Amino acid sequence: MVDIGISYDDDIDEAMAVLQEVCEKIVAEDKEGVIVDGAKILGVQALGASEVIIRVIGQTKNGEQYVVQRKLLKMIKEAFDENGIDIPFPHQVNVIKQAE
Repeated sequence: MVDIGISYDDDIDEAMAVLQEVCEKIVAEDKEGVIVDGAKILGVQALGASEVIIRVIGQTKNGEQYVVQRKLLKMIKEAFDENGIDIPFPHQVNVIKQAE
């Protein structure tokens, strides 16, 4: 299971289409048969404070889930970069009040 956050400014359908391509690619590249049940996009999992969270699930052979998860996250980051989809990060705004 992988949860991916995208910016509220990004198109959810476009992001899910990019995720679908990545899921298909990681399954196609699995020559060793580590992925038992192909990676699938469940859809929007939650609406966070600064992100829309999309959930991807899949099943691997025992003990292989973290290897696949790391590879999937790398591929998603690269695909999002190529397609201009932002993965949000926390922003902090500081307000300095001056004495009058």
